[in-house]
Amino acid sequence: MVYFVCGLVAFLGAVIQATMGFGGAMLLMNIMPMFFPLGKAVALVQGSVISINIVYTIIYWKKIRWDVLFPALIPGVVLGLLFSFVSVSSSSALLSIGLGALFVFLAFYYILVVDKLHIAPSRLNGVVMGSLSGITNALFGLAGPPIALYLAPSLEDNVSYFASTQAFFLFSSIACLSVRVFSGSYSASDIPLLLFLVALFLLGSVLGVKVLKKTSGKALKKFIYAFIGLNGIYIIVKNII
Repeated sequence: MVYFVCGLVAFLGAVIQATMGFGGAMLLMNIMPMFFPLGKAVALVQGSVISINIVYTIIYWKKIRWDVLFPALIPGVVLGLLFSFVSVSSSSALLSIGLGALFVFLAFYYILVVDKLHIAPSRLNGVVMGSLSGITNALFGLAGPPIALYLAPSLEDNVSYFASTQAFFLFSSIACLSVRVFSGSYSASDIPLLLFLVALFLLGSVLGVKVLKKTSGKALKKFIYAFIGLNGIYIIVKNII
């Protein structure tokens, strides 16, 4: 059951990421804490979703806009590294409440606010959004929303935007994963599930565009964000009670 549910969500997350530039980790992190402690859930998500970041970064390497990316990437990697140490040594219950609150915020933001808010494409905003992405990636395995807010208005070319987001996720996740590996967050028993999730992420990334052609992308995304918000409330209530 764990493999079936997590694999299905990983596949759907890869489909969403193929169109938005992010979403794979966010969707899977909604499910993993139901089966694993938060620290283990973050480790498994980061260890598997990095596979599609690697693939996309290699494929679209020439389209990455390093001049736009660097102001966000440098603080994102540094803070991701530092806050990963905080994450592996923090209370799981406290982090779970923080994760639930973040999910509620993201659901509210993407359903009601995102189309009305535009972050000006400046280096300062790149530093701020990159820093936020690095921190949320380290604590919760979620780097997408802040960096997307910076890169989307900064890059008119959709391919350059997509390539740059994947490069950010890759290098930020390498920093976070290095801390988790050396802190003992992984064990040999994690390997089968990691390989299974990697396979589903890669399969979803290949088939994602074809699947979405047969669905209403806008309606699908609203349903997903509503689910994320409700799950965030559930996580908060569960840990408080």
